[in-house]
Amino acid sequence: MAYDHDFCILFFYHKCDELTKFHLASLGKSNPAAIIVPLTDSVPELLPGSVDVSRFPNSFDPAQKWRSIDTTLYRWFEHRTFDARRYLIVEYDCLCTVDLKDYYSEVSDADVAGIDLFKMAENPRWKWFVKELNTLP
Repeated sequence: MAYDHDFCILFFYHKCDELTKFHLASLGKSNPAAIIVPLTDSVPELLPGSVDVSRFPNSFDPAQKWRSIDTTLYRWFEHRTFDARRYLIVEYDCLCTVDLKDYYSEVSDADVAGIDLFKMAENPRWKWFVKELNTLP
């Protein structure tokens, strides 16, 4: 298969504040060879180059945006205008100061790669999420 891009970073965001803008700028500065696509679902102010998936048809429950962030990815992917060899998802609240293609080079030939999982109940910083588990779709 021929790819339009080698490495694509999908930058998920839900607000366009100064911190989000700073994180996107840092991501771009640290990853000059990557195509970066800011992705959102219906926010009042868009970052430059954004794709707002609210423009696309939605077969998912729109009332559950907080619990259904993955649908942003599904809707974008279904309507994307290019193909990339590898995709990486970065959320708006993550500061990136490294070249992610280099950082993940050890697993770049894997079909799928992810971070190590941990037991949320044992991590005190994730107690807010534990309360949400029974409400996830």
